[in-house]
Amino acid sequence: MSLVRILKEIRDLEGGSAETNLTIGPAQENPDPLHYQATMIGPNGSPFEDGIYVLDILFRENHPFSPPIIKCLTRTFHPNIDEDGNIYVDVLHHNWDPSLTIEKTLLSIQSILSSPDVDTPSSGNSTAAYVFLQNRTEYETIARECTQKYAM
Repeated sequence: MSLVRILKEIRDLEGGSAETNLTIGPAQENPDPLHYQATMIGPNGSPFEDGIYVLDILFRENHPFSPPIIKCLTRTFHPNIDEDGNIYVDVLHHNWDPSLTIEKTLLSIQSILSSPDVDTPSSGNSTAAYVFLQNRTEYETIARECTQKYAM
């Protein structure tokens, strides 16, 4: 059942969407039906605007009862993405719900680029969170520089 659902969700998102700026496909030439890569464009009006972010997605055997493991492969400066690319967004952890699709999950990740969750200081990049809270202009400058350097 989980593989059928995964393949349906992938097919629904595979062609990409101009509205969401998301695409998805196999992570390698000889595809593993549980391993994918997605790309998303940074949201307009954010320091990540026009950046292309590559995400590694690994579905678990018991999907949808456990969230996928998603890492950002594109280096970024963000409070909710650590230096190893681990993403700290509630739907990948304590607020996972089996009704969530991969598209909704990716949209949640895209959403935190514009609106970081700095209420959880133990998660993600504490330096980025500190700069975000202390000096928003400096945070946006650093994030924009990272976007230019690594995501374009």
